[in-house]
This record gives sequence, structure tokens and C-alpha cells, in this order.
Amino acid sequence: MSKESDIKELIKVAEDWTEAIRRDPGDITAYMLRGTAYRRQGKHAEAIADFTEVIRLDPDLAMAYNNRGRAYLRQGKYAEAAADYAKAKKLHA
Repeated sequence: MSKESDIKELIKVAEDWTEAIRRDPGDITAYMLRGTAYRRQGKHAEAIADFTEVIRLDPDLAMAYNNRGRAYLRQGKYAEAAADYAKAKKLHA
């Protein structure tokens, strides 16, 4: 599979999760998976927005902080990434 076909697949996945969110705006899984698809596409701002929504819906979900931290890290926002990783670690303990 080529990088171009991988990106096309990730775009399709994000579109599918967008439809799921349209149908159920409280679907944490849909936000999490769309955020992951965005992050893998390099759309870090969009990924951060989705992971932030997950955190708003469930502030005790360690994975959301971890995933948002990864997106912040890719943006070079090290303080934000470190804060999210620390929160994820605290919640996971």
C-alpha cells in the first residue's frame, strides 16, 4: 500500500466518523477514532480538537489525554504535551 493510498483511506475513515458524530454528537469513540485518523494524516489541530471534545465528555479518560499529548508533541507544543502525559499517567495509576 502506498503512502497516498494510506492517506486516502485515513480521509475516508475521518469522513465516516464525522458522519457518526453528526448522528450522535456524544459518541466518545467516534471523536477518539476521528482524532486518531486526523493525527495520522498530520492534521494535528483537528486531532487536538477531537481529543479535547473527548476530554470534555469524559474528563477521566486517560487515553484522550495521551492521544492529545501526542498531537501536541507533533506540533512542537512540549509544555502542553507534558501536561497531558502527566494527566494521563495520574488517571491511569
